[in-house]
Amino acid sequence: ALDCVITNSILVEHFAITDRALTDSEHQRIRPEDRVLHFLPPIFDGALEEILPAWVGGAAVVVHPDPRGDTPRGWVARCEHQRITVSVLPVGFFHELADEVARNEVALPDSLRLLVLGGESPHPAKVAAVLAAGGGRLTITNAYGPTETVIAATRHDVTLAEAESGRA
Repeated sequence: ALDCVITNSILVEHFAITDRALTDSEHQRIRPEDRVLHFLPPIFDGALEEILPAWVGGAAVVVHPDPRGDTPRGWVARCEHQRITVSVLPVGFFHELADEVARNEVALPDSLRLLVLGGESPHPAKVAAVLAAGGGRLTITNAYGPTETVIAATRHDVTLAEAESGRA
């Protein structure tokens, strides 16, 4: 029997997945009262960053029925209705959300405390706009890494000052 998982044609040993889940749950400060939105396609290794830390921390995983056609307005409505506290978003979708937040077309859900971004570098001005709209209650974590590093090699909680200075 293999003691591993194969994702994106990469062999990842179980202990590495377990370590990543424990580390992410701790970094994200996942609690049993959290509600984590499962937004990413399950074929994408980043979906494990939504699911595993939530399970380790005892949080609820709220499965989005079909995020492919979602809009920032629809995402906000779903997060409000489902009382989502944590969401992992691809940077492209986050940029759309940030644009609508900056134009005051949508407001961030009051329940949201953590956004994890991954896949590419977010634009600092967009991170700054969302952090400012969060009124100090929101954390944005910028995560990056190839599958070989078990989802993410680096992660950083971006401050408003960093984002405003262009260092998101």
